[in-house]
Amino acid sequence: MPPLIVSPEFLAEAKSKLPELPEARRARMIAEYELTAKDAATLTNSREFADRFEAAARTARNPRRVANVLLSEIGGRLKALDWSRSSPPFPWQVL
Repeated sequence: MPPLIVSPEFLAEAKSKLPELPEARRARMIAEYELTAKDAATLTNSREFADRFEAAARTARNPRRVANVLLSEIGGRLKALDWSRSSPPFPWQVL
């Protein structure tokens, strides 16, 4: 079987189409939004939750405050509903 030769352009294009890995996303969010490691880990627990946080954080004056609201207010409400980690990430999507 002949060796597979891949051009650097093809490789760069393929890499650009891959999603950001959770560990890399956590590290970037810690640096970019000045989050704690624990907060970044919680926010990246679900890809959709992290996407929603980042969409809100990009438009906010204080991304750290957005994280605090999501983690305290929404997290507290989900906990009050007894929403576990094994449940879908957003209860309103289960309807």
